[in-house]
Amino acid sequence: VDLDVVDGSLRNVELSGDFFLEPEDALAWMTAALEGQPAAAEPAAPWVAVADEQAHLEGLPVLVAVANPAERASLVELLGQWRMHPIPAPDAVTALLELERAAELGRPCRVALISTQLPDTEGFQLAEAIRGAKAAPPCIIMLAGEGRRGDGARCRELGIAAYLPMPALPSDQQPMPALASDLLDAILLSVDPLEDKADARPLINATACANSAASSAGVLK
Repeated sequence: VDLDVVDGSLRNVELSGDFFLEPEDALAWMTAALEGQPAAAEPAAPWVAVADEQAHLEGLPVLVAVANPAERASLVELLGQWRMHPIPAPDAVTALLELERAAELGRPCRVALISTQLPDTEGFQLAEAIRGAKAAPPCIIMLAGEGRRGDGARCRELGIAAYLPMPALPSDQQPMPALASDLLDAILLSVDPLEDKADARPLINATACANSAASSAGVLK
């Protein structure tokens, strides 16, 4: 190991041949070597670590029909961290086109995240249009900015798999991680094969996600 020190400052470290480390990396490397331990990596966010245990979700096509650009971008980023394949759509028309395109490519969306309010229609109307399409519909997870009386009944009527609140946060904050854990649980509970038909399953909500051992599902009142 050769140290390159100029005017009392560490410039780089030559380990062997032409391999050099920058000063900050070199200090971390030498400290770890002296302690006999590997340099510690930054811990992954908990919701990323949980997804690592669910490798069968890798590449899962997920439609993200959310009106708010910041929320949509945050969800796309989060799904990407879980190694899923997010397909963003800012409105209902785009969402239906993306679903049709994915089906034509032989990779139909397995899950659709839909906000209750879209620029061109209500989220429930989009869900109804999706259920009426010829192709097999994806599992729909409705994201509500605010819950409204009767939403639970509409979800059951349309065969929606889950209903989760979209946290209302200041514009400079992302809606994660408040939503992340519940969302991952909802996706898992929605797509995991069960003997019950999808339409007969209880509606998944935040309570079900909090208790999720994948066997209990809360019902929205």
